[in-house]
Amino acid sequence: MDDESRPASPVPALAPSAVRRRWLITISECLGFFTLGVVLALLGPTLLDLAHQTDASIAGIGRAFTARSVGYLAGSVLGGYLFDHMSNPCLVLAGGLAITGLSTFLVPFCTALAAIYVVVSFQGAAMGFLDTGGNVLLLSMWGKDCGPQMQAMHFCFGLGAFISPMIASPFISENDATFDAAACGIGPANGTNATADDIIYNGDVRWPYWIATMIALPVAALFLVMSRSIPAAGEHSARASLDVVPHRREGRYRDGVLLLTFLFLMFYVGLEVSYGGYVFSYAVKDCDIAMQPTTAAYLTSVFWGAFALGRLLAVFLAMRVPPAVMTLLDLLGCIAATVILISTQGNAGALWAASAIYGMSMASIFPSAYHLVEYFIDVTARAASFIVVGASLGEMVLPLITSALFDATGPPSFLYIMFAGTLVATALFGGFVAWGFLYRPRSDEYKAALLDADSMPMHSPSSTPASPDGNATDETQLLDQHVHVDDEGDEGDVVDHAF
Repeated sequence: MDDESRPASPVPALAPSAVRRRWLITISECLGFFTLGVVLALLGPTLLDLAHQTDASIAGIGRAFTARSVGYLAGSVLGGYLFDHMSNPCLVLAGGLAITGLSTFLVPFCTALAAIYVVVSFQGAAMGFLDTGGNVLLLSMWGKDCGPQMQAMHFCFGLGAFISPMIASPFISENDATFDAAACGIGPANGTNATADDIIYNGDVRWPYWIATMIALPVAALFLVMSRSIPAAGEHSARASLDVVPHRREGRYRDGVLLLTFLFLMFYVGLEVSYGGYVFSYAVKDCDIAMQPTTAAYLTSVFWGAFALGRLLAVFLAMRVPPAVMTLLDLLGCIAATVILISTQGNAGALWAASAIYGMSMASIFPSAYHLVEYFIDVTARAASFIVVGASLGEMVLPLITSALFDATGPPSFLYIMFAGTLVATALFGGFVAWGFLYRPRSDEYKAALLDADSMPMHSPSSTPASPDGNATDETQLLDQHVHVDDEGDEGDVVDHAF
């Protein structure tokens, strides 16, 4: 059955209690993603202190990003399985937040590099639960109406990442007053190793990690309370109804969408984590910039602050701007920022400006990409797990490459990695658009996602039409009707459209 010929099913209204529950869960997810941002962004500003704590080089401590990403990948896969098979998603999210908080608490106690690798890998696994589960749960509740809610949830991540370096700044170590250009050289040219010997280690990085723990555990308790109000069996069947097996002729299209999304987000997340994690070390270790660590922590905050501001603006832009257009504009901004970084290398003022532009431009790419995928296929728990695995691989591989080249060739390599990675991500997005045009050139959904947001009907989720018998319907019944399958086995349309 063609997309245009499928009948639209009437969408029942939600009962008031179900509307309140859905908004409470959404707000709880926003708090969970705020916690995720705080924890994820904490490693970068404390990297040099942790290197001293474990007597490691920058390349050695940089592998903590890789260890965390391995855990993130495993957590994403396991999260997809758990959300397919467990009846209470809030309980899974509560467990993920609790493990995140406890592992964050343990980081300052690790004096061996291997111990940090183990702890942050558990931290990453728990965050993988949150990332996969949070996005799937939001999509299952809001469907294609998720644009503003999805942007709001990811804005909270950016807000947490913005605050995180400011939490760390009072507790990290300072540059030695005798710092000079000879001390900042890195790599085989002068035979030195990036151990940051020019730093006086008088900080106490226990407190930033313990503050992050105190943020995570109350949010875990909130999800635990929310889990007691979820009608488990109904929601489980609702999510199971999303696992629609596509018709054979749709399989290649679906696989192509997922693969291109996988690759695109792999590069995007790798760039996001690498910039947020290494701009601090670049600013401190580059001979021409030689920034004080406390100042560099605020530079990291500028990146994450612009990131958070971009996501806040995207909450409102998502109501009018198609997700593909928003993503394209973001990528062009990222290219402009990396061109500024390379062309003004060693200029501290340009670094501040480019960090703000890069953060602002990167802000809405991830939620817009997720939203865009929902226009073309039904994002099941397994599909979301596959997408987040791609993001986890990017978080694992690109920071590893960045740390290795940083140690071997010097800080400027960081700039060129950002530039090259941004170009690759842009090319992959172009491939995604071309794939959609090749397979569905006349699809109304394709046109709405890529060309004209106003072509899709606007409606408020809380004012959907009543069911045929005139009665308001519980949320779980709505979710059960979220996707329908015709008798030929075609992928069902998501009934609610647009923003």
